[in-house]
Amino acid sequence: MATISALPAGRPATVATSLGDQPLDAALLPWLARLRRAQQLLGDLNDLQVLEGAIADQLGAGLASDLPVLHGLLQQRIQILWCDWSPLAAQLGTAAARRRLLRDLTAEPPPTNQHHNLDLPLNNS
Repeated sequence: MATISALPAGRPATVATSLGDQPLDAALLPWLARLRRAQQLLGDLNDLQVLEGAIADQLGAGLASDLPVLHGLLQQRIQILWCDWSPLAAQLGTAAARRRLLRDLTAEPPPTNQHHNLDLPLNNS
């Protein structure tokens, strides 16, 4: 699995692969930020749903009737997360966005600073 890291200012982000650190095209950085945000929002929403279900299972009755303040707080947080997620999902889900992502993913990678010359002549002496 590749991991992505940001380097100090002035140095490009890289992707750590089995071949070593590879430069990451700057065009992909906004995509990574959006996708990380989407992953975080969806994870938080899922966590709240699981928590709400676990509490309801323990109570044996409805969370809204037994613990209305907690239910209200959970619903409020879910609403906030949903309001953050909805525009991001709309932005990421358009056909134009998918085409831009595909274009950025298939673009020629930036040149590396590594000097690998695989066309060295063999010494047959």
